[in-house]
Amino acid sequence: MPGLAGSNHPRPARLPTRAVGYRSGRKVHGSVCLASVVVTQTLDWKLHAFDCLSEFDANNEASGSPMLQLEWLVGTQYKPMELTKSGWASIRKSPPWAIDSWGLGCLIYELFSGAKLARTEDLQNTTSIPKSLLPAYQRLLNSTPSRRLNPSELIDNSEFFQNKLVETFQFMEALNLKDNIEKDSFFRKLSDIAEQLPREIFLKKLLPVLASSPELDSAAATALSALLKLGSRLPADQFSIKVLPTIVKLFASNDRAIRACLLQHIVQFGESLSDQTVDEQVYPHVATGFSDTTVSIRKLTLKSMLVLEPKLSQSTISRSLLKYLSKLLVDEDPGIRINTAILLGNIANHMNDGVCHKDLLLYFLFS
Repeated sequence: MPGLAGSNHPRPARLPTRAVGYRSGRKVHGSVCLASVVVTQTLDWKLHAFDCLSEFDANNEASGSPMLQLEWLVGTQYKPMELTKSGWASIRKSPPWAIDSWGLGCLIYELFSGAKLARTEDLQNTTSIPKSLLPAYQRLLNSTPSRRLNPSELIDNSEFFQNKLVETFQFMEALNLKDNIEKDSFFRKLSDIAEQLPREIFLKKLLPVLASSPELDSAAATALSALLKLGSRLPADQFSIKVLPTIVKLFASNDRAIRACLLQHIVQFGESLSDQTVDEQVYPHVATGFSDTTVSIRKLTLKSMLVLEPKLSQSTISRSLLKYLSKLLVDEDPGIRINTAILLGNIANHMNDGVCHKDLLLYFLFS
């Protein structure tokens, strides 16, 4: 999806600076501009159009450098002075990122002006460039190649990128390096942070990143709570696509905190679960909670049946659920015994007459 200037797509959390900024690399893209950027479905900005990609070899004194052989592919308005003059002697003395730094400056101009760069001279018109980004913009376009800002340092050297959006995704990218206290604090605040972000960023970027977070696989209950809270803002169809698959997968977790969190919020997402998913993928894991040694888990498991039981097959009810409930009728906790009896009464409405008369009556009589 190239050429986003003037479109309705939200601006990126960061420009594709990693792709064009090489701290120790020797590759030169050579044609960085807005038309060389594509935007993924998760709103990541990525470089493409690598037709001019070449090796930066400062030791090559020959004027026939591969970089210069391809420079005709670059629009004149995007060329820095040293490339316009085909001055290899000057280029080889410059940092390897100098040409792409200039291109990134062109990209920034096109992004904020909403128009394709027509002439190199137009880069001097900075009325559309945010003031907080202007110093970095001017350093990228320095007429002296050796003084140009390395694109990889743009994020850290511009106030423009010091905001919640960038901070949030930088934290999530380095999540595996954070300690448990930092992670817990981050996920507890994430829902409030999300309210400050544009809806498109929240929907297409933040939520998919969170749903695929390894923290969910490692049973971080605070991450799951954040996912469920953020997911509650979605329409039902989007929730089923973006959040529900992760939730179903997490039912297989043996972590009590994860299980408790899922059961506490089951009213929120239970209706979105298909009968087959509940019967085959969710219930077998939830059922282990009926015999859990923790009273709170047994209570939550029992309560969840108000949502899950109507979606169970008659076979699962008669062969599994009723057997678990018969044991709960004599549970040591009075509240569980009472609620089990109430649940059995409710279940009778969803059972065929044969099972209801034969099995259910026996459970009440002999428990």
